[in-house]
Amino acid sequence: MDRITAAAADPATPLPDELDAAAELLESACAGAEKPLPG
Repeated sequence: MDRITAAAADPATPLPDELDAAAELLESACAGAEKPLPG
């Protein structure tokens, strides 16, 4: 079992850095979509 599968199986496991970074990108993209672009 790879570490991403292991992290998914165990909610107490911190996410691998690349997943954490992807989640942050997604959150900021969603936040950006909620407000109109400047200019």
